[in-house]
Amino acid sequence: METSSLYTFLPLAFLLILLTLKLFSSWFKQPQNLPPSPPSIPILGHLHLLKSPLHRTLHTLSQSYGPVFSLRLGSRRVVVVSSAVVAEECFTKNDIVLTNRPSTVASRHIGYDNTILIFASYGEQWRNLRRVCTLEIFSSARLNSFVPIRRDEIKRLLLNLNKRASSSGYDFTKVELYPLFLEMTSNIVVRMLTGKRYFGEDVTNAKEAAVFRKVMSEIVEYAVSAYPGDYLSFLRLFFRNYKKKVSRLSKRSDKMLQNFIEEHRNTPRKGGVGESRETVLDHLLSLQEKQPEFYTDEIIKGLIMVILIAATDTSALTMKRAMSFLLSHPHYLERATEELDSVIGQERMIDEMDIVKLPFLQNIVSETLRLRPPAPLLVPHMSSKDCIIGGYDVPCQTMVFINVWSIHRDPKLWDDPEDNGPCKLFSFGLGRRACPGVNMAQQVINVALGSLIQCFEWKRIGDEGTNMPKGLPLEAMCKAREIQHKKLPLSPPFIPILGHLHLLKPPLHRTLYSLSQSYGPIFSLRFGSRRVVIVLLAEVAEECCTKNNIVLASCPSTVASRHIGYDNMIVLFAPDGKQWRNLRRVELKPMFLEMTFNIVVRMLTKKRYYGEDVTGAEVATEFREIMSEIVDYIVSAYSGDYLSILRESRETLLDHLLSLQEKQLEFYTDETFKSLLLVTLIAATNTSASTMTRTMSLLLSHLHSLKRVAEELDSVVALQSLIQCLEWKRINEEGMNMPKVLPLEAMYKAQEITARIAEH
Repeated sequence: METSSLYTFLPLAFLLILLTLKLFSSWFKQPQNLPPSPPSIPILGHLHLLKSPLHRTLHTLSQSYGPVFSLRLGSRRVVVVSSAVVAEECFTKNDIVLTNRPSTVASRHIGYDNTILIFASYGEQWRNLRRVCTLEIFSSARLNSFVPIRRDEIKRLLLNLNKRASSSGYDFTKVELYPLFLEMTSNIVVRMLTGKRYFGEDVTNAKEAAVFRKVMSEIVEYAVSAYPGDYLSFLRLFFRNYKKKVSRLSKRSDKMLQNFIEEHRNTPRKGGVGESRETVLDHLLSLQEKQPEFYTDEIIKGLIMVILIAATDTSALTMKRAMSFLLSHPHYLERATEELDSVIGQERMIDEMDIVKLPFLQNIVSETLRLRPPAPLLVPHMSSKDCIIGGYDVPCQTMVFINVWSIHRDPKLWDDPEDNGPCKLFSFGLGRRACPGVNMAQQVINVALGSLIQCFEWKRIGDEGTNMPKGLPLEAMCKAREIQHKKLPLSPPFIPILGHLHLLKPPLHRTLYSLSQSYGPIFSLRFGSRRVVIVLLAEVAEECCTKNNIVLASCPSTVASRHIGYDNMIVLFAPDGKQWRNLRRVELKPMFLEMTFNIVVRMLTKKRYYGEDVTGAEVATEFREIMSEIVDYIVSAYSGDYLSILRESRETLLDHLLSLQEKQLEFYTDETFKSLLLVTLIAATNTSASTMTRTMSLLLSHLHSLKRVAEELDSVVALQSLIQCLEWKRINEEGMNMPKVLPLEAMYKAQEITARIAEH
C-alpha cells in the first residue's frame, strides 16, 4: 500500500515542481510595463476571483484596476480590455497580431484540430476559409436565394402563435417564446445548409432530427463551457472523462456531417417552388468538383460546423432579449407598432425590403445588442507576438478578452448607459474576426421581431419588469391583433367568392374604361381572393410612379410566374430589392433597345428562328412553339415574322454575360443567366412588333402623315427603312382601327431608289 501511494504521489509532486519553476521563470522574464493586476494566489492565479456571469465580474474588476488589466488564469496570462478606444486599437493597429485564437481541448476535437474558421490561427488557410464564407455562403446573392426559407420559417412561427391564441378564444394566452425563437432560427440555418427541417413540427425525419438536435446541443455546451484542464494542465488527471466525452462527440458529429455530404453528393437536391434550388452544401460540393485540392470533405464539414455553432442560438437569444425589453417598456412597444402600421399597414406582412424604412425597429434591435450582446466577451483572441495595448506591454501567447458588455456601458460614450431608450446605435463587429454572417442575422431578427409586433398584441406577466434572469424562461401574454380596414376606392357590386370576375370581358382595358365612367377614375375590384385597384387618371398614375414608386415596385405572384420565372427570381417578376436592382442594372444594356424577335435571338445565340432563312427548321419550330406558349401564359399570344436588317453583333449577349461570370462568379450564376434570357425573350419581342403594326396602321389611315414622314427621313432603321424604300397605301377607303384578331394588310410597291439599289 505504501509503495502504491508513493508511485501515485511522486508524479504529482514532479508536475507541481515543474509547474512552479515554469511560473517563476516566466515571472522573472516578464516585461516591466504590464497592465495592472489584482493580487494572485500561487498556481491558481486569479481563478478564485472568477464568478458567473464572467463579463460582470470583469466589469467590476475594471472599476478598480482600470480599462486595461491583466489576470492569471492558472498557467495562462489574460488581458481584459474594457475601453472602446483600446478595443479599436486592438482591431486596427494590432489586428494581425491578435487574430489568433487560444487552443482548447474542445476546439481541437470539435474544430478538426483547430482548422475550422472560428478556431483556426491566422494564415493562408484562415484567409481562404474567410473568403469562402464571405463570397460563397454569406454573399448578397446567396442570401437572397434563401429568402423563401426565411419567409417560410417566420410564417410558421406566426402560425404557431396564432394557433395557441385561437385555442383560448383569441384572447390573451401565455406563451414561452425562447423555444419558438430557437426552433425558427435553427430551422432557417439547417434548411439553408442541408434543405432539411429538424426542429419543431413537420420535421424531415424524426429519428434523424432527434440525433441532430442531441449532437448539436452537446457541441454548443462543450464549445462555450470552460474546462479546468485548459488552464491547469495537472487537473487533466482528475478530468479524464471530459476528453473522452469530447472525443466521442467529435466522432459522432463528424459521422453526421459526412452523412450529409454523401447524401447530397449521391442525390443532388432539386428545389421546388418557394424554396432555394441549391443548398449551401450543394454549392460547396459543386465547388469541390472544380477545386478538389482545397474543398476537401474536412473543409466542407468545418464550414458547416461553424455556421451551425454560430448562427442559431445567438439570433434566438437576441430576439428573446429584444422581446424582454419591449415587454418591460410597453410605450416602446406601442411606438414600434405605430411605426409598422404607418409604414407597412395591415394589408400585407413586413418583408426584408421594408427594414430600411423602419428606423425605430432597427434601433430596438441595435440597443438590444448594445445592452445584452449574445457574446459579451466576444471569442477570445491570442497574441502571436509581443505587442503594446493601451500603453502596456502584452507578451506573446497572451489571451485577450474584449469586454463588449462593459464597453457598451461606458459613461464616456453614453450619458445614461443603462437607459434602454432605442435611440443609440452601436456596432461591435470588429476586425478581421468580425462575424461574416451578421447581415443574415440582422435580416432574420428584424423581420421576425417586426412580424411579431405587427401581428400580435403583447403583455408581460405581472406588474414587475421583465429582467429575465438567466435560468428563467421568457413568458408573455399574446393575442392576434384585429385588422383595421382602411378606406378603399369605390367598387361595383360583387358576387361572393368570384368577386367581380363576372364583369370582365375582352378587351379588358375597354371594360375597365367603361366601369370608370360609373365609379370614377380610381376604383377597386375583387378578382376572386385578390384585391385590385384600377387607375385611369394621369395625376394619380404619376403619384403611383413617383411617391409610391417603391411601394408599388413588386409584381403579383402567379402560378405561371413561379414556374416559368424561376420562382419569381427573374427581373420581370422579382420583388423590389437588391436582387432585382442587380438584375435591372444588367437589363439596361444599350443592346436591348428597339429590337424585334430575330434581333434578340441573334444577339443571344447568333441564330435566326423566325421567318425565312432560319438556322435549323426543326430546332426553330420547337423554339417557336415554346416561346408561343410562354407568351400565352404571361400576356397574350402574338406570332410574327420580322424583316429588320441589322449588322450582326460581334459578341452575343450570352457571350458578354459569360465573360462577366468569370469576373463576378458569385452573382452571375447560370440561374441568373437563364432568367435574364427568359425576360428578354418575353419582354422584347411582341411589344416591338405590336408597336410597329399599330404605327403602320396609323400611317395608312393618315396618308398625308405618311407622305410627310417619307419626305423628312434621313436615317434607315427598322420601320423607317420600310417607309423610305417602299410606297404604301391602304387596301380600302375605310379607316383602319385594326381589331386585335384581324391582321394588318396593306398595298405597297418598291420606289425607284429601291429598284436602282437592286440593280447594283
